[in-house]
Amino acid sequence: MEALLNSLEDLALNSQLPRIQQEAVLVLGLPGSFHVARPLPETYSRLMRIYRTSEEALVRIMVISAIGDLAVRSRAAAFLEGVVARDPLGYNREPGEAVRSLVMMGDEGRAVLKRLHQSGAVQHPRTRYSLALLAQRGYRIK
Repeated sequence: MEALLNSLEDLALNSQLPRIQQEAVLVLGLPGSFHVARPLPETYSRLMRIYRTSEEALVRIMVISAIGDLAVRSRAAAFLEGVVARDPLGYNREPGEAVRSLVMMGDEGRAVLKRLHQSGAVQHPRTRYSLALLAQRGYRIK
């Protein structure tokens, strides 16, 4: 199993095909998902390595999406909170994807979104606007 996960991590970081990189990230997130009977807690660390190492925007977006589905909810929520609060330079979809992942996390994610919105910690105007809209809907997508 470890050899397979290592190979997928290598594909996520080194494949010349962006679609292969993205798919590798999604598959790597599955063993740590809260949907599986015995989630692998080390999935979070593996995804974080990819996030920190990759310079590919879509790979990083896929990591943010996969992290929102992990069984290690508090670690995932803390990471996503940091992504939402950052002020991205230029056009960067990471904060918006982190907001989406937090919404999809359910109660844990909604609590983080509410705290971010009420504290004024979010720097990016577009993300602040999204949070204001979500607040009107109880931090849910309807």
